Amino acid sequence: MDLAFKNWLEETMPHWNRLVVYDFDGTIANVPERPSDWKGSDWWGHPDSLSEPHYDGGVNHEVVNSMKRDNADPMTYVMMLTGRRNIVSPSVRNVLRSQGLYGKRIIPASNKTALQKFQSNVEAGHDQEHPDEHKGHEEFYSGDHHTEDDFPKTAKGKIDGTTLAHKIYNVNSKVNGNTEVVEFWEDRADHIPHFVKLGLDLLKKYGEEAGGKLHSVILHRVYAPAMQGGQGAVQHIPIKLGMSY
Repeated sequence: MDLAFKNWLEETMPHWNRLVVYDFDGTIANVPERPSDWKGSDWWGHPDSLSEPHYDGGVNHEVVNSMKRDNADPMTYVMMLTGRRNIVSPSVRNVLRSQGLYGKRIIPASNKTALQKFQSNVEAGHDQEHPDEHKGHEEFYSGDHHTEDDFPKTAKGKIDGTTLAHKIYNVNSKVNGNTEVVEFWEDRADHIPHFVKLGLDLLKKYGEEAGGKLHSVILHRVYAPAMQGGQGAVQHIPIKLGMSY
């Protein structure tokens, strides 16, 4: 492509102005906690957690349907951010594809090990690069961005391996002065105050009072189903400057 034409195309084509972030476990998929009779050592890093007889394939349809609508909106950028690691990503992606949610793995060039593992999984048939994934969401797995120079460190100078550090880092890497709307879908009670704080921080940095375009931040809090096989309830919480967390 001619460079001048490419530059013109990038300048004239509309870019997304709405960011929506979806969690996986307990938000999209109703995955059970580790069963008492399970004998492994890493439940959330094992395919057993996403397969029969432990997981029946149950999802929250309100969340799945919202994600499908967002994927179809050219002005919305959709992230699937999970604390699940690379080792179990093929199982996560199988669940998403079973619901018609085709996403693209996002692995930075700095993480050659994760890139090689993903390609190995594709070549072995454990994973796939679906032809429709460029139309949908992008997927970020915990640990994939630890190799980036600016990834958060602990007070002792070590990589911050928490799920929150992973999620906050990747959200901050996407929001900019042209972002108008940010939405989070999350179920973990201990994470909710941190997402409220993140929303407030984004409003302070990119909101209209700061000269940006961000005018709406919404937290969609997902509650676990009342009974096995049921649907989770969702509370839609607008985040406003001045609210507590």
